[in-house]
Amino acid sequence: MRPAYRELRTDRTVTCPATRRDGHWHTGAPTSHHSSPPRTYYPRTNCWDVRHHTLTADLQLPPDDALADLQQALHHLDTVPWPPQTTPTLQLTRSLRDYRNSEGMTTALATDTWDLSLHGPTGTSLRRLTHSPAALARLAARLAAQWQQQHHQPPPAPAPLPDHTALVLAPAVAGVLIHELIGHALEEGDLPPRTPVLPAHTRITAPPAAGRPADDEGVTTRALTLVDDGTTALAPTDRTTTPHDSCPAGHAWCAPHGLQPRLRLLDLTVHNPAAPHGHGAWPAATAYCTAVRGAQYHAGQALLDISHAELVTSGTAPLLLAPFRLAAGHRDLARAVFTTTTPALLDKPDHAPRGACIKHGDLLPSRVQCPPLLLPHPRVMRYGR
Repeated sequence: MRPAYRELRTDRTVTCPATRRDGHWHTGAPTSHHSSPPRTYYPRTNCWDVRHHTLTADLQLPPDDALADLQQALHHLDTVPWPPQTTPTLQLTRSLRDYRNSEGMTTALATDTWDLSLHGPTGTSLRRLTHSPAALARLAARLAAQWQQQHHQPPPAPAPLPDHTALVLAPAVAGVLIHELIGHALEEGDLPPRTPVLPAHTRITAPPAAGRPADDEGVTTRALTLVDDGTTALAPTDRTTTPHDSCPAGHAWCAPHGLQPRLRLLDLTVHNPAAPHGHGAWPAATAYCTAVRGAQYHAGQALLDISHAELVTSGTAPLLLAPFRLAAGHRDLARAVFTTTTPALLDKPDHAPRGACIKHGDLLPSRVQCPPLLLPHPRVMRYGR
């Protein structure tokens, strides 16, 4: 019988806000939180025993380092041409986690989440999240340009997506779709082994997560092959859902200040050796999708809110399309085509080579790296209908 597994996990978060007024940045009072729940896992009952969980102000974690990093980031944002009558804000959330467990392991993790927003006098706002401070200046310039375009130089109204138009998802969008339909489906137990979900010759792998020797359940992390030759290769589990005669996957993690670890497939890579050969002739009209602003998954179906797409027709310039919602399931993925080529008129580099699912303050963000994805017969829902 497996022995009981004990762990003391300490979560600390520091939040440092800043607001720009009258041409200068003003930092607000930082806040710190601390939680340290001791937990014990009992194999006989297959459950966790949490003694207590108290979220308190953290007096032992000085915010000096986070404030210094925030001040340095603000210095690089001084040259951004902020639109008049707007209020830029920047907030840094630093998440720290320390582990001590009965198996003698002591490790630590740290993640910074930068929240950049631009607020107008009428309550409208634009917002971007990133984990990289080096990207802040580029994101700020993009926010300012987008605000100017929307409020001072309104562009022509974008055209609705024509019916029966094929979609090509850039890596940043295709990665989000794979995260929803493969990652979340496997986490929820919706994909049993040997289920066809992707084109033939496609493989999806997940490396040992977070650089730790063990996950939040004390199980040794290991690389996983989740999809092989287009079909699911295994059904990963955590300690709560695995049978007693098998081993969990070693990919169970807790949210910041959370109690119960759950299966999370964080970093996925799509391998498709057929991708470099393309798929033959492109459809006469193709919508190339480069940005998604939200996604959700439920019971084998995913919804993606496409925020930026261009219609490409042979012999004409790309046409900006109005935002729309893409609905897709596992059958849609099985009929899709991975490719490393894009229509000639859209042969331009993508800003993001992989899709990322960023949740505010998430210690372990989810990322998927994959080639562009062609959906020949997408299911689209237009807003306002």
